[in-house]
Amino acid sequence: MKPWVCRVCSSRFIVIGRLIWQDGRKQRHQDDGELLERIRAEVADLPSYGYRRIWANMRRRSEQEGLPRVNAKRVWRVMRDNGLLLESKPRPKLDTRRHTGRVAVADSNRRWSSDSLEFRCDNGEKLRVTFAIDCGDREALTGRPARVAMIAIGYRM
Repeated sequence: MKPWVCRVCSSRFIVIGRLIWQDGRKQRHQDDGELLERIRAEVADLPSYGYRRIWANMRRRSEQEGLPRVNAKRVWRVMRDNGLLLESKPRPKLDTRRHTGRVAVADSNRRWSSDSLEFRCDNGEKLRVTFAIDCGDREALTGRPARVAMIAIGYRM
C-alpha cells in the first residue's frame, strides 16, 4: 500500500478496507427474463416498432400498472442480445459524379438557373425582380418591372 494512504488513514482513523474501490458494474447481474417477456409481448403486438417505441409503450404501461420504470438502454441491450431489434435502413448510394463547382453546361437550353430579389423603394413600394439564366450560353430571360411583366429573350450577360 502507498505510504501516503497509510498516513491519511492513521491521521483520520479511517478503515483501510473502505478505501479500496471495486467496480460494481461487473458484479451486477440482473435477471432479464421478466423484461424479455414484456418486450416480446410488445413486439408481438407491434412488430414494426423499434426499441424506442417499445420502451415508450412499456414506460406508459409501467406507470399505469405501478411497476418500476425500465431504462431505455436496458431495453435496447435486451432486444439486441435476443435479436429483436429492427434492421437498420439501407443507406442511399453516394453520388459518384465529381462536383467541380462549375454550373455551365456544354449545350444551351439544358440547364437553367433562377433567382428573385425584392427591394423597398424610398416611397415604400416594393420592387420585385425575378430572372432566369440559361447555364449553357448565359442567355437570360429579361423583363422590366411593371404591373404585367413583359418577358423577352435576348439579353446576354
